[in-house]
Amino acid sequence: MQEALKLAEEIDNTFMEASLSLDATEIFLRFNQPEEAENLLGNASEIISQYDYTKLYPELYRLCSDLFSKKGEFKLAFEYQRDYTEAKDEIFVEDLNQHIANMQVKYEVDKMIMENAQLATKLEHQRQELTLRATKILEKNELISTIN
Repeated sequence: MQEALKLAEEIDNTFMEASLSLDATEIFLRFNQPEEAENLLGNASEIISQYDYTKLYPELYRLCSDLFSKKGEFKLAFEYQRDYTEAKDEIFVEDLNQHIANMQVKYEVDKMIMENAQLATKLEHQRQELTLRATKILEKNELISTIN
């Protein structure tokens, strides 16, 4: 994990660095090493805030809640749990709104395609009708010219 973090720093991939810091934080918390977890969490928090990696906030808040719970600071743990829920809900709503917008665009495109197909069919029908009328007019003209 440390090597991956170093690599993320070297290639200046801050999103990866923040994600890996969060992953490592979870590992340290599972092995009951809150000091190491807190250091990594601070690093992740700094990066997430600096670059506004919105999608990482829920995980950051969840891990903060876990950390403060392990440290016995239950009021802070509760506040971070509430922040986690709010951030997760905001992302869900944002994703849902994006999905709805995509579906609306797809619907409008499909509707236009269908309308274009109907118009093409109507135009083809009108063309065939005009061709038939023109043929009949030509036949009448030929008939008239043979009579005269």
